[in-house]
Formats: sequence, structure tokens, C-alpha cells
Amino acid sequence: MKLLLLTAARHSEVAGPLDGMRWGELSLESATWTIPGSRSKNHRDHVIPLGPQAWALLRSVERNGGRSGRVFPLDIRPAYEGAKERSGIEDWTPHTLRKTAATCMHELGTPPHIVEAILNHSPGKLARTYNRYEFLKEKREALERWDARLAEILGEIPIAPASNVIPFRAHVWEEKAS
Repeated sequence: MKLLLLTAARHSEVAGPLDGMRWGELSLESATWTIPGSRSKNHRDHVIPLGPQAWALLRSVERNGGRSGRVFPLDIRPAYEGAKERSGIEDWTPHTLRKTAATCMHELGTPPHIVEAILNHSPGKLARTYNRYEFLKEKREALERWDARLAEILGEIPIAPASNVIPFRAHVWEEKAS
């Protein structure tokens, strides 16, 4: 479920009961996961950049997908029911995680067209016809910001200061105060 949050992918694309993420779809060199069009809702290949937490999670998974090569060979639908009960959200579904990721990326300042590209929503006819750019760089930046924010929310890393903030030693503040 954490991978659903980190990638904003559909649960069927990650670990659906009949299909799901395959080891062969992951690229260590480009740090991406490519969902083939045969498995995506809009029937188009979809490249998802993977951030540090997603890679760490995938490295922790034992490669026992058998002949299918699936990363998650077991049906994880029973875990969804437990998550629904723990969430306290009456209409919770795995899709709630996708909505949460999209909402948080918007809150982090990601432009709507980049969030739509991350979600693999079909662009309008004009964009579909004339724009072939896949926004890979922009998707990576947005997903890395979301990766860091989710780590902060989960308390997994300290909140890092902005790159233009210079930390001062404590005694500097004490000297100025006196």
C-alpha cells in the first residue's frame, strides 16, 4: 500500500489479483517502472520515476514471483479490508491512496498537468495529437518531493531545511539574546 502512495499507481497495476508489477518492468539504470500499455487503463506505456522510498521498499521484497515474474505474487486484497477498518474512512478503497497522493502533490505545488501525467490520465485530444513529451523530468521531481513529504508525514526522516537556509550553532543565538 505504501508503494501505491509513492507512485500514485492503480492498485491493479501494482498488485492486482490477476496482474501486477513485474520485475522486468523495473529499471535500475533509469530508476523507473514502465507499465506496458497492455496493462494500463488507457492502453499506453506509462513510465513512473521511482524515488528513494519506492526503491527501498522494492529492494526489501523477495524475488519469488515464480514464472509470472510478479513483484507481489500474492493477492493483497485481504489487506485492503484491514486498512479500511484502521483508516476510519467509511468509503476507503485502494483508490483513496491514489487520490491522496494526487492531492498532496498539488499541495506541494505540482502543476495539474504533471499530476495528470503521473496518474497516466489521457490528455485532451489536442495534447494527445500534438504533444509527445512525456514530462519524465517533471514527474521525477514531483514524485521525489512527494516521496520526501510522505517520509516526513510518517516520521521516517527529520524535516530538512530548505537548501538556502544556513543553520546556526546554538551559542550564536544565545550571544545575540544577551
